[in-house]
Order: sequence, then C-alpha cells, then structure tokens
Amino acid sequence: MKKRLQSIFTLVLTLVLLFLVIRRVGLEELLTTLRGADPVWLAISICLSPFLILVSVIKWRLLLNSQGIEVPTWRLYALYLVGRFFNYFLPTNFGGDVVRGYALGKYTQHGAQAMASVFMERFTGFVMLVVFAVVASLTNLDIIRETSLAPAVGLAVLILVGVLWLILDIRPLNLLAGLIRFPFAQKFIEKLRKFHNSINAYRKDRKVLVIALFWSTIFMILAILNVYTSAKAFGQEVSLAEVSVITPIILCVAMVPITINGLGIQEWAYVLLFSWVGMPESLGLSTILFIRAKDVTLALIGGLLYPVLAIKDNRNLVNEMGVEDLLEEKQPQVVK
Repeated sequence: MKKRLQSIFTLVLTLVLLFLVIRRVGLEELLTTLRGADPVWLAISICLSPFLILVSVIKWRLLLNSQGIEVPTWRLYALYLVGRFFNYFLPTNFGGDVVRGYALGKYTQHGAQAMASVFMERFTGFVMLVVFAVVASLTNLDIIRETSLAPAVGLAVLILVGVLWLILDIRPLNLLAGLIRFPFAQKFIEKLRKFHNSINAYRKDRKVLVIALFWSTIFMILAILNVYTSAKAFGQEVSLAEVSVITPIILCVAMVPITINGLGIQEWAYVLLFSWVGMPESLGLSTILFIRAKDVTLALIGGLLYPVLAIKDNRNLVNEMGVEDLLEEKQPQVVK
C-alpha cells in the first residue's frame, strides 16, 4: 500500500510539474517553436542518439572484460535499451540499471559481477558529469546564484563523495551486518559483500578505470552536442559555448529522483537555464521535448527487445540440455 501511494504521488508530481512548465512557457508559443523546426538539424540530432548509447556500451563491455566476462556488444546494446525502457516505468533514474544488471547476471551466471559492471558504468559517468558541472558552475558563478541551482550541484558532489566512501571503506557494511542479525537480512548483506568485492576488484585494474573515465568524457561531449543539435533544430541563434555550460548542470538537476525519469524536473531546468543565457523559454522546452521523444523511441525499442532476449536465453538453456534428455521428456510413458 505504501509503495502504491508513493508511485501515485510520484506520478501526480510529474504531471503537475509538466503542466506548470507548459503553462509558464505558453502552449501557443511552444507550438509555434515546434512548427518552425529545421528538418536537417532534426535529422542530425536523431542520428547522434544511437552513438550516445554506443559509447556507454563500449565502456560497459570494457568493464566486463576487466572481470573476465565476455558479452557480445549487440547484447549489451540491447540490454541498455531495455534499461531505458524500464526507466520510464520506474520512479527513479536507476530502476532500469537494476533490470539490465539482473538480466546480464542471468545471462552470464555472474550476478555480482554483472551488477558491479552496471554500477561502475554509471558511476564513472557520474564522476565526469559532476566534474563538468562543477567546472561550469565555478566558471559561471552567476548562473548558480541567479537560478537557485546551487543545491543540485552541491548535492551531486556530496553523493559522489558518499559513494566513494562506501566503495573504499568496508566499515559501513560491517556495521550494518553487526546491527542486523536476522537470517534473511544476513543473506542480503552477504550479497552486498559480493557486490562490494566485485566493485573493489576494479581497483586492481586502474588502466580500465582510466579508459572508462575517458569514454565518460566522450559521452559528456556527445551529450552536449545532443542538446546543441536539438536546440539548433528549433532556433538558429544557439551558442555551443552556452550549451556546454548549462548542459552538465541540467543533467545534474535531472538526477534528482522525485519524478518519473526526471520528467518535469528536467523540463524546468531547460526552461530556466535557456532563459538565463538569453534564449527563449519555448526553445528550451522544445529542445527537451524533442530529446524526450528520441529517448522514448529508443526505450520502446528496448521494450520490444526484452521478451526477444528472454526467449533467446530460454532457447540457449534448451540447447545446453542433452538430446537424450529432450527426447526422454517429449516421449510419453507407455502404461502396460
């Protein structure tokens, strides 16, 4: 009951924020901006989206290879799309990561390592996001003060420090294990230990961590270009330098897990920051709506791939069984 009420509250808050931001911009002005879209820039922006995912998939595969796990790139790409699909139906930005980590664990039979690879893929991306956001904030202090977004960037830094502490220090987990002694809880804590050990295994391979951070930097550059090309489709007076400043801050704000996949929160951030750098609010809202449309399209593809992957995994299990076993199962017993 509590989870249902929480889900209802999240849905209502999401819808209210979307309504308020559209009301602020004005529906007529929004439609006018959308109707003036440049098809060439729309096409460029659409073509860029698959490469954003590909960069993350390449990084994910490198992290898996570091743990001695080989998975085809196409499967990781498909699982990434599946994660996108579930992100639009779970009230946080991380629900899809749990799904793709679980699915990868079933496929590889290494659940802890699979979850650890998903975590590190996201965490290395988060590290570079915070770095970009802090640099943008420190070089443009007025944007933080006047838009009241300093708490969002500060919260991102605190989360980064906190997660690093939990990764590097085993004492919090030991303390939790000492406080909770129920058999069921101990089983869960044991899984957490395996997960923690799998994450710390990456400390032995610093080269792969450096490469992962490199790919995270490439991802951030492409994310900025994604916003730039999407905005360019609805307004020619768009500065790449200004977009480079506001995009990391927007992405930090979007990670606040109070609405479904950041819906409403991210729209407000686009409207506020686009207007702050002198661009129309309708341009900011049009940009994020177009980006949302691209994301939803990719997410729907992930939704279609999810049952296909499940069926393929079941077939693999069947193929691993002996032919005699299959024949024995299919042939009916003769009653004398």
